[in-house]
Amino acid sequence: MLSFLPEVTKKEIIMAYRFRVGVVASILLSVVVLFALAMLMPAYHLILVEEEIVQAREKQLSESVVAKQIEAAEKLFSRVSEQAVLLSGFEQASVASDMISRITGLRGGDVAVESIRFEPGDEHNTLILRGVAVYRDALLVFKERLVALDDFNEVVLPIKDLARDRDLEFTITIQGDF
Repeated sequence: MLSFLPEVTKKEIIMAYRFRVGVVASILLSVVVLFALAMLMPAYHLILVEEEIVQAREKQLSESVVAKQIEAAEKLFSRVSEQAVLLSGFEQASVASDMISRITGLRGGDVAVESIRFEPGDEHNTLILRGVAVYRDALLVFKERLVALDDFNEVVLPIKDLARDRDLEFTITIQGDF
């Protein structure tokens, strides 16, 4: 192309042209970037919302896990408590059987205990011994041996059981904390 412009003016025009092309390209690039950001905003917002939902679910699950662990611990403690109650019952049973062994060990050869009945009470428990004594003196010695034990609150032998001298049927009532 033939141009009658001086060389300096040509250079100025080319520089002005390139500057304007650069400005237009920058504006177009800015518009494209703003458009891309505008298109990504909903996705970014959805990601933030989804993150909040995931955090809420995580918190809910952790609370659920903690609640289940607490529930499991409560069940374990209740089972242990039940077992402790059962074991304490066995301990009382062994104490009662030990007490019966001690009582029958005190009777001597002339006193036969035919039955022992245990009656639990609110304040004191009661043992009722029924049997036969060959002699009155053997029965009185047995009663005195029972009284000598500090484990009993009261040992009662009715006077009517001492009416005969031989082959006495008796009922002794023992009260205590056993």
